[in-house]
Amino acid sequence: MKEAQERLTPHVKQAPIVKTSVHLATNVTGSFSENPEEIKELLIRQVTQPVRWQNAVRTLDDNAIELFIEVGCGKTLAAMNKRIGVKAQTFNIEKVEDLKLLEQELTK
Repeated sequence: MKEAQERLTPHVKQAPIVKTSVHLATNVTGSFSENPEEIKELLIRQVTQPVRWQNAVRTLDDNAIELFIEVGCGKTLAAMNKRIGVKAQTFNIEKVEDLKLLEQELTK
């Protein structure tokens, strides 16, 4: 993974990441970051660092996140959220049709 991290580094460093009001809960720290340079560093480090998924999810849940959206096959992350005990709903999108269900859920 170290080699992958080294190959990824120049691409991340060149990526245009700008400061916004959106906070990013990172896998490296499990907490929020909003500083573009720190986000780039954390994106690079996450290739070889332990994943702090539970910490990141709790950070989001503790800050009143209302909906988690899992995109992809299966419901692994939704099941993990359930075990963690998040208060917010986790919605899974596996197929294009699921987007319509999400739209209905968001308009409620």
